[in-house]
Amino acid sequence: MTETARRRLVFIVAAVLLLGLLLEAAGAQYKEVIVTGVLVEPPDLKTNKAAVEQRIRHEVGQPLNRQTADEDLQSILEIGTFRKDKQLSYWETRPAGDENSVILVYHLTENPEVKAIDVQGNTVVPKERIIAEVSKYISVGHVFNEAQVREIRTAVEGVYYDMGYFGGIEPPQFDYDTGVLTVVVMEYYVADVVVRGLTKTKLKTVNRELKTAPGDLMNADTIQSDINRLRNLDIFENVTVKFEEGPEIGSQVIVFQAVEKKTGSLSVGVGYSNREGILGFAEYRERNLGGMARQLSGRVEFGSVHVYDITYIEPWLAADHTSLEVSLYDMSLRRSRSTLAVAGPGEYLGLESRTGGAVTVQHPINDKETQWVSGRYRYERIVNQDPRLVNVISPSLRQGTVGSMSVRWSYDTRDYVFDPTKGGRVEVGVEQAGLIFGGQHTFTRLEGEVTRFISVGSFGTIALRGVYGTIQGNVPIFETYAVGGADSLRGYREDRFFGVSQVLGQLEFRKYLGSGDKKSDIQLVAFADVGDAYGGQWRASDGTIYRSEHRTFTPKLGYGIGVRVTTALGPIRLDFAFGDEGPRTHFGLYQTF
Repeated sequence: MTETARRRLVFIVAAVLLLGLLLEAAGAQYKEVIVTGVLVEPPDLKTNKAAVEQRIRHEVGQPLNRQTADEDLQSILEIGTFRKDKQLSYWETRPAGDENSVILVYHLTENPEVKAIDVQGNTVVPKERIIAEVSKYISVGHVFNEAQVREIRTAVEGVYYDMGYFGGIEPPQFDYDTGVLTVVVMEYYVADVVVRGLTKTKLKTVNRELKTAPGDLMNADTIQSDINRLRNLDIFENVTVKFEEGPEIGSQVIVFQAVEKKTGSLSVGVGYSNREGILGFAEYRERNLGGMARQLSGRVEFGSVHVYDITYIEPWLAADHTSLEVSLYDMSLRRSRSTLAVAGPGEYLGLESRTGGAVTVQHPINDKETQWVSGRYRYERIVNQDPRLVNVISPSLRQGTVGSMSVRWSYDTRDYVFDPTKGGRVEVGVEQAGLIFGGQHTFTRLEGEVTRFISVGSFGTIALRGVYGTIQGNVPIFETYAVGGADSLRGYREDRFFGVSQVLGQLEFRKYLGSGDKKSDIQLVAFADVGDAYGGQWRASDGTIYRSEHRTFTPKLGYGIGVRVTTALGPIRLDFAFGDEGPRTHFGLYQTF
């Protein structure tokens, strides 16, 4: 055997002996790590000990598994009340008296108790309210629980959301030496306001409607109100908002994206009737004159009746949003009404002409512009030309001039005035005719109206309306209330009932076809109306007293179904109604109320 072979043989023998010794040692060690018990120390933990023990999966009587012990420790630390420093919270083994058994010990160090809660950075939400929310999860006198930090952030954000603001908190900091938990609130603010999508409309027209301004705290209610005000201008198809990151932490750029609609229209029509001869009309409307949301409309109609009417509305007469409306008109209209009670059942067509004008000034009286006060002066000459009344009603009561001043107060919380889904409107007013306001008739009119809109989610909207009015004094027949027709008591002809007082109640259930982003332009409506116009008497030339058909409130019911179709001209309304006098079909624009 050569020297090289001899050395190789010695090396192999030595390796075999060494491997045998290692295997023997490993076998001895394997026998020494059977877990015969599991302990949690210290025994006087303030944390629920049962909750800790439930997270220990290592079983007694099984060999020690270091991976399982590590996972158990990590699960225990996730409770949130223990220090995560490996020198403070760890597991170890202790001899159990037998060289082949050990006791597995989880040594845990609890977090200190919370001695105080400090809130910083809040301005709109009181410190006490934030502390109250934080204390639902981490409270003074209890062990600090790091696992509840996420819940704290959600709770504080919820408080700001409830108040309409955008806010959050930075990760709360706990001082382990002093026991003080510091909650730093970050309130989001507006860095800039940007409007996009304008072509015809002036930027000034939009900006003056917005309450959201750079430097303000972001408020969801204010932003939504801004959107509603822009939609209520009726010059946009749609208005949406999005948020972009601002130049600094906590700042946001508010972007209003507008889609303009067609606001101008010109209509012309000509016809011929064997009875009336040539008939025709021409009408012009513009809702966004000069891109400033000014409104101008004019109508000329000739034939069996004549109409000359022009109206101008300046929505911002002054910087405080005072508005002005001016109307001039000369028109003759046919009004279908019930006869006077003494003449028996039936109807007459009242050919009524009105010539004059009106000026209305409206002014907001609160910052949110939900309360308004308005004044309206009108002066007009009215003549009821129905030949059947010429020798019946005294001339002074069927013709003459009226000068009156109206003052109204309203409280309006509707989201979208042309098709509300929530909110409501309350309006009360008084009109005084005669006296210092001119005219030949002196009377006082008192009126009130309440509407309410209740959203029932995807099911639709419930709409309610109540109206009351009464007139006192020397009331001419042409100033009475009229109830009946498309805008009041459906199921009856236009102006079916009249009198010096009116009561009207309306209920509608409105439902758009489709849902969500796929909502169609078609809306179905079920409705019920109840109301009446009543009271009033007029003296004839021969001294006979004539009265309205109903001397006292005699409620009449109308009900039915309808459809609304959104078009460029606005929602077109078609109602099929039933009343005591048979079925009727009513047509109109926009919602009934």
